Amino acid sequence: MGWSTAKTLEQLEQEHVEHVQKLTGNYPLPTNRRALLYSRYSSAKQVVASISKGLEQSDGLITRALDLGWKREHATLFIENQFTKDGRIKSVSGTIPIEDRAGISTVIEHVKLGAGAILCDDISRLTRDADLVDATTLAKVCKEHDCEIITNDRRYNFKRQADFDAYIAEAQAAAAFLELHIRGKMLKNRTRKAEQGKVANGVAPIGLMLDETGDNLTPSPHSTGVAYLYKRYAELECSLNAVLRVTNAMAKQGKPLFPVHDDINPRTIFLSKVWRDGIVDGTLLGWTVGSRAGLTDILTNPHYLGHLVFNGSIVKRNTHPAIVNADLWHFCFEHLATKDLEHRPIERAIKTVRYSYPESQQTALLAGTRHDGRAVIDGIDGMHVYLQLPENTYVLRSSRGNLSTGGYETSIKVVDLDRLIEGRLLTLLNLSQSPSFANRDNYSIHGVSNPKWHEEMVDFEQATQERTTTTTPDDTLETLDAQIALAQQDLDYSKHVMDVKTRTGLYEKIARLSQRRDKLEQAQEQKARTQQRLEQAKKDAEYASERWAKWDLEQRRTFIHVATEYITLEEIAPGWLKICVQWSDVIKWSA
Repeated sequence: MGWSTAKTLEQLEQEHVEHVQKLTGNYPLPTNRRALLYSRYSSAKQVVASISKGLEQSDGLITRALDLGWKREHATLFIENQFTKDGRIKSVSGTIPIEDRAGISTVIEHVKLGAGAILCDDISRLTRDADLVDATTLAKVCKEHDCEIITNDRRYNFKRQADFDAYIAEAQAAAAFLELHIRGKMLKNRTRKAEQGKVANGVAPIGLMLDETGDNLTPSPHSTGVAYLYKRYAELECSLNAVLRVTNAMAKQGKPLFPVHDDINPRTIFLSKVWRDGIVDGTLLGWTVGSRAGLTDILTNPHYLGHLVFNGSIVKRNTHPAIVNADLWHFCFEHLATKDLEHRPIERAIKTVRYSYPESQQTALLAGTRHDGRAVIDGIDGMHVYLQLPENTYVLRSSRGNLSTGGYETSIKVVDLDRLIEGRLLTLLNLSQSPSFANRDNYSIHGVSNPKWHEEMVDFEQATQERTTTTTPDDTLETLDAQIALAQQDLDYSKHVMDVKTRTGLYEKIARLSQRRDKLEQAQEQKARTQQRLEQAKKDAEYASERWAKWDLEQRRTFIHVATEYITLEEIAPGWLKICVQWSDVIKWSA
């Protein structure tokens, strides 16, 4: 009779207890306080891959929190990667400063509110900052608020110096891996390959393709399309817009500048796609140039002159056949390039405006951008709203590369849309000041009962709950000041005994830290100015309905910027537009 190798329930439970004790160091975990589970993927490709595998990183964090004793309702998951407005997944590198990463900034705010632990796979998920500013800032906040960091291998309690030292060592290793392996070793290998006159990054620009060895470039079937762009730019008096109109017109007719070809892998082309009959994900006809920036890149690329380019500089000349006439190439390059062939900046006089439209003054109420860079009015699902002169219309266009119709969807006259927004705003302001506003179950507009409007106001109130302001930049500024002071002190006292490499490294570090500090201070100042504008708008809201007619265009625009969270335009059927307005807290303050 053989012995069974199956483990009993008691043995499994004992092994689990031993595992937890090994990880936690035999002292209790703060399971009575919230656990923050932080997940970050470096690239969008990793996010997609993990979704197909069941979100392994996130599921693992949840399972580990439960195993360590947290209840599910006391564990909050934060995934740094979010979707952009047009539905794409954002890549988020660990080298991005914490003040520019909403996920980790929110985690820090929760630490200050009393969370007990941050759970992550390893320290590199939190930060890969080479200067350790972010790692130090996070450790300082965790120590001040008695919060721990728990990875797959270790628990860090920053009240113990040994844990802090181990944490910093782990953060240094994460930054060193990125610097030495990815930026150092890989870049060095690519540079060495480029210096040998070979293609270093395995990518060919449009109009060229890799040969059978993968080390050299050769003209592709699309080379005639590139040459055509150079020719048309010269013929159309150096107007990028005119060239784009020509190429878009070709796309509308189903004749893209760069058609599909059996010898070219579609995955190697990163231009705007042209679909048959404009149906996205239908039959792909080819590609065209969709932006001024893309066209400029083509018209200034030394590859087309036969040279090999790496990191923006020519590493070897005449390595493959030129596909553009040399005189024509230099003509376009001299008009558009910002750096010469030696990678030195080109200084040019500021160009004067060639055309103006005095008969069509720009009077759009919704023109411009908000304080955070977002457009005052925009589209949804990859659509964007542009102001078009001299017609004075808001044009809805696609940004997803469907140029079989030029990206154009529909438009509305500025005067018509502005009148709608202005009328709704003034009605809201008047409504908020009326005595009957307190009893929102029974009111009417112009004598007409409007229950739908009532529902809109209720939704608005639910959407504009009190918001918390992140204090992460303040913590980071303090750490930056300390790091700059330490580096400067090293230079002041030890510069005379340092070798050139060490001394140069310290100067570069101080420059990096100072640049980040200046950027952060500017952002803080901008934030303060925005807050002042908001406070002023709250005061203006009380009398806005009375003074609106006397305000100039700029005053009206400023009030619209702070009175709305967003305004979107959407075509729901041919000839029918849907306009959504999310009003801000300013409207509430007018009540």
